[in-house]
Amino acid sequence: MESFVKTTPSTQYIQAIENTTVLYLSKEELDQLYIEVPKLERLFRIITENMLIANLRKTDVFLQMKSSDRYFNFVENLPNFVQRVPQYMIASYLEITPEYLSELRRKTK
Repeated sequence: MESFVKTTPSTQYIQAIENTTVLYLSKEELDQLYIEVPKLERLFRIITENMLIANLRKTDVFLQMKSSDRYFNFVENLPNFVQRVPQYMIASYLEITPEYLSELRRKTK
């Protein structure tokens, strides 16, 4: 989001692991759409607010939970996701090592 708003190179990237359709919209095009369709600006504001809330919740969870609890919470809330995503990506997201993730997975079997 910072990269988009400030039109600077991003420090993050997105990696698709399934077939994906990507739509691209430049900041200039979005600004023009806001002028042409004012309700679109409200929609994007709501989307942005929800992204901020999700980010804050993730931060809270990471600060308050032990890494093992983060994993079990993740599996409980996103069981289908866990089956579709490579384990090293889940480990990275949870900020644990792939080896520790394997250990946690063994404990649940």
